[in-house]
Amino acid sequence: MRTKLLLLSLFISLNGIAQRLKTSNVLRVSDSIILQNTNSNLFSYFSVDDGSYYLYEKGKRSTTGKFLERRKLKKNVNEIWVLYFFNYSKIAGLKARTWVKLNNELKLIEPVLLEFIPQFLYDDQNSNFISKEIALKIAVENFKEQGIKIDEPELRFDYKLNSYIYLVINKLNEFKNSANEPAGRTEVLKINAKTGEIAERFDGYYGLIIR
Repeated sequence: MRTKLLLLSLFISLNGIAQRLKTSNVLRVSDSIILQNTNSNLFSYFSVDDGSYYLYEKGKRSTTGKFLERRKLKKNVNEIWVLYFFNYSKIAGLKARTWVKLNNELKLIEPVLLEFIPQFLYDDQNSNFISKEIALKIAVENFKEQGIKIDEPELRFDYKLNSYIYLVINKLNEFKNSANEPAGRTEVLKINAKTGEIAERFDGYYGLIIR
């Protein structure tokens, strides 16, 4: 009887271990999904970010954990969110992050958002973005206030506008805050990096403003 109990306990233990997902398998599947939705050239600009995590049941509650440094995930996995960082180093600012979200069978549960990859990269052509110099010229011509300094245009992907923009900041004034650090008001323009159109304008601040 004791032998049967030991064998049953060993079977349950081994079965539990066998059901645990291997990190290498998770990454193999998530990599293949990125590759299927891009191409081999673009895939080389993706890397897995350490913000990746998974959701699993622990007792009667759901919790999360990191897994990239683990050989296997814990049991009772619900979902796995693999975070990818895209960085096309040939163009400063052409970078973004996206998620590959999997269930416990390593099936995709949401479409992978890849709108941040410009069509010219898929087509293996030169950039069709306007230059920083042109973006700066457009900004100077469209700022409404005379400032003390205009920062260099910064290329970035705007998730709300779903397009690449140049962010240009016009510093209107400067004063010292309570920590004796520079701060002040700004006028900000978002310029569509492809068309050169003004996508958004708003007022802002730089430095720590303590009211």
